[in-house]
Amino acid sequence: MIVEQHAAVYNGFQMCIEAVLKSGCRHYFASPSPMQSLLLNEGLTRFPAHHGVCLQTQTTTEALSMAQGVGQLGDIPFISSNYSDFLSAQHVLSHFFQEEVPCVYAVVLYQAPEFTGAATLPYGYACFQNAWPGSGFPFPHLMPSHLSHVQNNVQEAFALADYLRQPVILLLDPMLLSTTQTVQNAECIELTLPPIQENNVLQRAKQKHKHLQALAPRWLRHWGPNHPPDYALIATGAMGGWLLEMDWHENAILVLDSLYPGTLKLPAHYPIELPLYVVEFEPGCLWEQLQQQYPYYTFHSLKIPWERSAPVGLQATLVAHLLANSQKETDL
Repeated sequence: MIVEQHAAVYNGFQMCIEAVLKSGCRHYFASPSPMQSLLLNEGLTRFPAHHGVCLQTQTTTEALSMAQGVGQLGDIPFISSNYSDFLSAQHVLSHFFQEEVPCVYAVVLYQAPEFTGAATLPYGYACFQNAWPGSGFPFPHLMPSHLSHVQNNVQEAFALADYLRQPVILLLDPMLLSTTQTVQNAECIELTLPPIQENNVLQRAKQKHKHLQALAPRWLRHWGPNHPPDYALIATGAMGGWLLEMDWHENAILVLDSLYPGTLKLPAHYPIELPLYVVEFEPGCLWEQLQQQYPYYTFHSLKIPWERSAPVGLQATLVAHLLANSQKETDL
């Protein structure tokens, strides 16, 4: 449930830091990276004004080490880095799990394109869906798809970190961060979470995973008719937010604000064989990963060329691809 408040104009960087501060966080640590410099600059401006600390470290390892100390003292720190730095810091993050230290780690989803025309979004989403060596279970994570969702996702991330006593990942799409919109400010009502009662570390980890799977369907944003549609489009991040703002007539849109196991669950009145078109930029592999995780659904790949002008002309491009796929199926 959300209680609506006044509207204001934000860009993605401002909205994220605003939500972090509203969550009660007063410690922000970040390693230098061109792709998150605006996020860090916003933190350097806003945190001191709220009697907080924002530090730029030389490496991600240093940022995590400082955050671990803060987390052990009782505060839940905020950390940010780009995707490659996140991958290189797994051995440090394992200490957070072993010692049950909470934090919220924002990963700016950027990587250098592997070839001309490739998307700069990293497509290694499997590291967020599969079991992580540090805990034996997938990373709890949230991925906002619209600026109006950022505040709720950030506050949920801090609530989950406090509840789980471990890192929670916030996946930030650079295209969403660079967006400026009028956002309806909202008050997020706290999650109702059952107590974790196990004493053994492994048993606690299993119980956390069970509770997260029960929560997961709340991170599926759905728009569609009350009757079974002809097909549904699936996306994540900014792409999902763009799809929700378009008119798809009698067809459905499913936006995943997390890839945690159990998030994708079709409404009861949709047939299980409903064609699901996974929309992503080339050469993404979300389609392949969803196929592996949900083998009982009928997925189709809808990869489109990477365009910096997106979402300009996006709907026309998707319609052309859908018609081409339909023609191929008819020919077969």
